[in-house]
Amino acid sequence: MSEEQASKGNANNVLLIGKKPAKSYAAAAMYKMGSENSIIIKARGKAISKAVDVAEIILNKLGNNKYDLGSISIGTATVESENQKRSISTIEIVLNKK
Repeated sequence: MSEEQASKGNANNVLLIGKKPAKSYAAAAMYKMGSENSIIIKARGKAISKAVDVAEIILNKLGNNKYDLGSISIGTATVESENQKRSISTIEIVLNKK
């Protein structure tokens, strides 16, 4: 799978980071990696630091050196609420099986 295909993702290999503890997302990512060759960790706003933590947990603690860091993409999403436009930072981290 190329980097471009991985960044598009599908429902099976995308992990959206929210308010749960980082270890919960790391466990979910490890489960998804059992059937996928790569996983995309996506987060925005305050959850970006948790997404980085999840990737580090997988690479350094749970992965047993079986996974490799793919690409990291950062960006900005515009969200409109109550007639106001806000810009929110986003991140996508791709992890691949070795």
